[in-house]
Amino acid sequence: MDSTRSDDVSEIGIDDFMQIDLRAGTIVHAEVFEAARKPAYILHVDFGDDIGIKKSSAQITDLYTPDTLIGRQVMAVLNFPDKQIGPIKSQCLVTGFHNEDGHVALAVPDSPVPNGTRLL
Repeated sequence: MDSTRSDDVSEIGIDDFMQIDLRAGTIVHAEVFEAARKPAYILHVDFGDDIGIKKSSAQITDLYTPDTLIGRQVMAVLNFPDKQIGPIKSQCLVTGFHNEDGHVALAVPDSPVPNGTRLL
């Protein structure tokens, strides 16, 4: 394995990685976040019966509309502290990657998994 990196991220051990509670959930509601300073949506993500539905503010308006997000599975970090963003409390961090244009493409499972499934 090549340990060369293109950025200043330090190496971590598997125990460090396992502290991140990264889980799959399904977007059940998405709306324009009118009060956001930068264009964003408020996402309601279902993580299954044990965890429930959590809200997230996501700056993903360049590649998605609210209608195209409903029913889409996403990967989100659940063990960051809640963050107050304007009038809403963001309860999870939905993950993604910047594409060549700098727009955020969601990180998603490549096939359906049960909501609440943890990334291994």
